Amino acid sequence: HCYPCKIGRGNVCDNLKVRGVHIDGGYREYIAVPESDCYLLPDSLSDQDAVMIEPTTIAIQSCTRAQLEKDDMLLIFGAGALGSTILKVARQLCDHIIVADIMDEKLEAAKKNGANRPEKTQPDDFQLSICQSDSTLPIRRTMELHLHGDALTHLLYMGNDSDLPSLH
Repeated sequence: HCYPCKIGRGNVCDNLKVRGVHIDGGYREYIAVPESDCYLLPDSLSDQDAVMIEPTTIAIQSCTRAQLEKDDMLLIFGAGALGSTILKVARQLCDHIIVADIMDEKLEAAKKNGANRPEKTQPDDFQLSICQSDSTLPIRRTMELHLHGDALTHLLYMGNDSDLPSLH
């Protein structure tokens, strides 16, 4: 067994093969899978609710691992299925949530679902929008703690971040 499996983190196994990603089958009408990978769902659970189990578990895990607290500021980049599910979980834990996306309708939905500040951006403008935003200090401090070396330098290449300590 690999290290992640030995410590109970099979979701990041060195040999992980995901159906529809690493193994064909994502768009098949039927696929044969090991019985141990199958779960019987109660009839009371609709198919629409059942498909939300996986993104919901990821959202719960990510918010738990982030150890979100009431006064934390969270930036969710992307308001698709996973980002919007993370928003629904995170709003139960913290009060300051920014959601950035390129689509107006997703940002409108994010606002309705509890985002304090929806931010329209383009993929190429993400660095610029973070660096020029008027309330980025908490976000930049978070990036400082979690990004190292050239990753942070690249993200904040604008040169307007004199309040951040030198990385070199």
